[in-house]
Amino acid sequence: MDRKIENNGMTRPLIELDDFYSLLDPKVVEKIKSTSKESISRITEDVNSIEYDIQGAKKIIDLLK
Repeated sequence: MDRKIENNGMTRPLIELDDFYSLLDPKVVEKIKSTSKESISRITEDVNSIEYDIQGAKKIIDLLK
């Protein structure tokens, strides 16, 4: 498996989409592949928003320590 060197010197495996799909049930893979671009965009925006909120909460917790 290929590895990518990060700025901090650590490595992480590069996982190809086909590798990921091979771990899933074929019906799940078909559902993922049939998801519309609009739905993918909406889901991505939702995930980004949640990640932003989580990062903000972590910063608040760190300030309270």
